[in-house]
Amino acid sequence: MAKPMTEPGLARRARLEIAGGAAVVIAILGFALYKWERPPESNATPVAGYAHTAPDSTTNTAAGAAKPSPGKGMIVHPSTTRPSTTRPPAIQPAQKQRFLTIPGLLKPLNLAPPPLLEYPRATERAPLTEAEILERRRVRALRLARFSREHTARRDAVTGALLALEALPDAKIAARPNALNNDDIRARNDIVQLAVYRALYAAYLHRREIGVLSGHFRYVRNAVYSHDGARLATVSSDRRTRLWDPRTGAKIALLKGHDGEVWDARFSPDDQFLATASFDGVIRIWNTNSGEEVAVLKGHEAEIASLDYSPDGRFLVSGSYDGAARIWNMETLAIHAVLRGHSAKIRSVAFSPGAGPLRVATAGDDGAARIWDATTGEELAVMRGHRHSIRRLAFSPDGKTLATASADKTARLWNVADGTSHAVLRGHESWVDFIAFSPDGAQVATASRDKTARLWN
Repeated sequence: MAKPMTEPGLARRARLEIAGGAAVVIAILGFALYKWERPPESNATPVAGYAHTAPDSTTNTAAGAAKPSPGKGMIVHPSTTRPSTTRPPAIQPAQKQRFLTIPGLLKPLNLAPPPLLEYPRATERAPLTEAEILERRRVRALRLARFSREHTARRDAVTGALLALEALPDAKIAARPNALNNDDIRARNDIVQLAVYRALYAAYLHRREIGVLSGHFRYVRNAVYSHDGARLATVSSDRRTRLWDPRTGAKIALLKGHDGEVWDARFSPDDQFLATASFDGVIRIWNTNSGEEVAVLKGHEAEIASLDYSPDGRFLVSGSYDGAARIWNMETLAIHAVLRGHSAKIRSVAFSPGAGPLRVATAGDDGAARIWDATTGEELAVMRGHRHSIRRLAFSPDGKTLATASADKTARLWNVADGTSHAVLRGHESWVDFIAFSPDGAQVATASRDKTARLWN
């Protein structure tokens, strides 16, 4: 029985195989060198009148030496009995090749220049007709619309929008009135325009972020725009408020002064001042142009969670965890009214918009929303219906409807005049933390901890 090969035996076998391979390579190279140096064998035929004989090893070529006579057993051929005494003409060896030629491996290179390429002459084409031009416009618009949708699907909405805008002129030109229009052509034009507008709308819906505002080092609790859109204020748990230019992302000012987390902020109607509410129980007023603190409002006994300016800027309302809301006169910086009635924390406050009677709405952890006369501080209505705390409230643009978002997973719409609920918005699977009306008041948007936002008519 054969023994298994040990490690030294394997190493020896490997060395032998390497040596054998090297010998084969050396042999091939030697053969190639031999073929390179050796002239090719001559195939010339003997010249007439001359006899070519091979020299005899027994013949003495010295001068005067006698030629031996044939002996016994020697065969003498007639063609070699008398060799010619005249030298044949020299045969010129073949010219040595300039490159290596090994049969089956390399072939001689053809150094001759390639033939010149001849291109067919362009034939003159007839000018395009109007129908052909419009058809090409339609095809180009459809192709750009398809490319736009593809880029949008790959989360590149910017390129998708640019491609759709590039296709828009072609779609409009293809659909312009002309003498060639018929029902079929008009139908195709409508398809082209619809495809381009759909691509543009899809890019609009999938538009991405245009900037990142970084600077806070803890949670950002809220972000509010100024009324003219020239400034953006962010408040954070790092006790700081920052002002930004939303068009460029540049930092305008850093507002420091609070001793607790900053939870809310509001611009005055003329955007000259910014009010911030903090868990330190203090409201601070800032000049938005210089970033300087101009006033400090003290009066609450606990954290302040919400703020709002009146439409004319004369009053400021604040809601606190002490269960009370306070209305401040911004001309005298004194407390105008204290609104007491809630039995738990107040989480949201708002002034009614418009030119009608000035109202204030408050809501909190007791699950009730209340309407107050901002001038007298009188309670006008109590809206009950939510089973858990109300997280946020908002007035409709006309001030006739109040919307509330609650931790009971629902939102409700209330009639401000009589305090009745006329709609319950169900669908969220967790707390509803935010609610807002569209500018025209036709829709309501809600945001929930179930990771969804919903739109309602």
